[in-house]
Amino acid sequence: MVVYKYTIQPQEVNKIEVPRYCKVLSVKEQRDEIVIYVLGDEKERREAMLEVLVLPTGFAIAQNLVTYTFLDTVNLKDGALMFHIFYKL
Repeated sequence: MVVYKYTIQPQEVNKIEVPRYCKVLSVKEQRDEIVIYVLGDEKERREAMLEVLVLPTGFAIAQNLVTYTFLDTVNLKDGALMFHIFYKL
């Protein structure tokens, strides 16, 4: 098993190819970027699509969040920007 790190953009929808059957671990701010960590088998050659929603505080949400899992809230620009992170595989 390996922990993988992916940088995601502060845009509404991010799609990331990740190892199939991975487990989403956490999301953090690193050097003013949003990074998401997943645990996956390094021998797994098949990939899955991880869809990540990055939603700012105070804005209308266009997606139906029923099929998404809330991961965490991160901040950028020393707390000036707050983003709420949801995902689905």
